[in-house]
Amino acid sequence: TLLTITRLELSASDLLLAGYLGWSAVSAVAADNHWLATRALAVTVSGGAVHWIARQSARAGTGRWLAAGLALAVVLGGLTGAAQAYGWETNLLAGLIKQDNIDMSMYYSQLVNEWTYQGNVYGLPKDWDTIAILYNKDMFQKAGLPAPTSMTWNPTDGGTFLQNAQKLTVDQNGKHPGDAGFDASHISQYGYVSENNAQEGYWNFIGMNGGTFLDKKFGQNFLFDQPPSVQALQFLVDLVNKYHVSPPATETNNNGGVASQLFQGGHAAMVALGSWELSSVAQGTKIPWGVVQLPAGSKGVMSVFNGLTDAIYVKTPHPTEAWELEKWLGSAPSQHIMGSQGFVWPGIKSEDQSFQQFWKQKGIDVSAFLTEAQGATLTFPITFGYNEASIKINDIFNQMYLGQLSVPSATSQGVQQGNQAVQAASTGG
Repeated sequence: TLLTITRLELSASDLLLAGYLGWSAVSAVAADNHWLATRALAVTVSGGAVHWIARQSARAGTGRWLAAGLALAVVLGGLTGAAQAYGWETNLLAGLIKQDNIDMSMYYSQLVNEWTYQGNVYGLPKDWDTIAILYNKDMFQKAGLPAPTSMTWNPTDGGTFLQNAQKLTVDQNGKHPGDAGFDASHISQYGYVSENNAQEGYWNFIGMNGGTFLDKKFGQNFLFDQPPSVQALQFLVDLVNKYHVSPPATETNNNGGVASQLFQGGHAAMVALGSWELSSVAQGTKIPWGVVQLPAGSKGVMSVFNGLTDAIYVKTPHPTEAWELEKWLGSAPSQHIMGSQGFVWPGIKSEDQSFQQFWKQKGIDVSAFLTEAQGATLTFPITFGYNEASIKINDIFNQMYLGQLSVPSATSQGVQQGNQAVQAASTGG
């Protein structure tokens, strides 16, 4: 019976169907939207398999081969759909980059690496940012301090950074921290804003003290409970609760943009802000201000280097049009528009000057951001489940900045709950 079934007698209809299958395969290879084309080909092949096995089964008088054929068709279609749903065919952009000879070396390598997974590039970089100190020139002059161009900090005595912050912090009676009668409950001007803020705050200080936040890209283990990280976090919390040079966490927790608001309102002498915030600061205040690098820790100056990219949805019904837009947004002419208007640092290295020139005309030297980008930098922690982990860590750190949890306890709990979140996401649990 098996021999009879497997001996196909080809008819004109069989040849036509086989030709159609071949044409479908060629069309799938040449199609613009490979995702849709592959699904269509899988359905076509499945239909052909059902047709031939059903006909042979009818001739042989057995139904089990028909059932096997139907099962094969269902499995083939199902596996194709599942593979695509879970990421197969994700190298669409990589193929287009190669096809159109896009020179990826024109972008900052950190940006390209940040948006690369398992060898596939998921977008053309559009911009980048680092974190620097914005300072109030009038406040520094009134305090008799020079521009803070080379501040240092350490977790033991705070370095020149803490010294400046203390001299710039003033209570309602004009006294500074350490002065007899200083009133920490009625401060009119803060030297610095230390808050529960990862990118513009503690990630940088952890790195500058030799600590690590996440073990690696797509890692599953947070490491901010180790001594260097704990020391850095303790210093930042002490700026609030021990040294009183920063507003209390009751004012800053879950209060996005508070540092910029305090700076623009003339209530803070120094703040750590990302380069993307320059435009809003310039529009929001008339005070004279400048930009300097972050204070150097034991490992020197280190800033988080991050950036965004434009990407193409792999299932888009308009891949050709989407790629044309993607290419334009990733091109020098497009990024020159953004840089020359002072919005963001362009992702293309040669366009750095357009951003700098805009701010130079405004009387602001923004080179501190660029110097940091060209030095040792930190990578935004990228891993599965990070959003869930960051919510848990943020809640715990809110209590830490309030003084309700000690830094060792908070970091221990944060690592434990953060690890559970990313490990569950990484394993599908």
